[in-house]
Amino acid sequence: MPVMSLDHVNIRAPDYPGTIAFLRDALGMVVTAPPGLDSTDKAAWVCDERGLPVLHVSDAKIEMGLFNLMPATSERGSGAIHHVALGCQGFDAVCSRLASLGLDYKVNEVSGGAIRQLFVKDPSQILFELNFCGD
Repeated sequence: MPVMSLDHVNIRAPDYPGTIAFLRDALGMVVTAPPGLDSTDKAAWVCDERGLPVLHVSDAKIEMGLFNLMPATSERGSGAIHHVALGCQGFDAVCSRLASLGLDYKVNEVSGGAIRQLFVKDPSQILFELNFCGD
């Protein structure tokens, strides 16, 4: 049984409203209510351009028992996870959007010019690596 793809990443955001606004406004992602919920007040699916959920974001202050399979509370920080990388398009437009929102970001030009990267933190201090291939 091979792994075929990454389905999504679950993020427990200390600044949930800020993280959701960052993903929606800075990265242009679509925020929807997750299955079983009617709103995005405490948790959300964050979808890519195709409408596929790539991030499941929830407020770090809420319990997440899920039939006792997971701890009810999360530890501060992500520990083993350093950043979340997303494939993107429109390098110049994203740089402009981040700047217009007053967000600090770093640019990395990978040797050979095949990929350009932006590194930016959201209000919960989650580091996002935005990869632009041939853009």
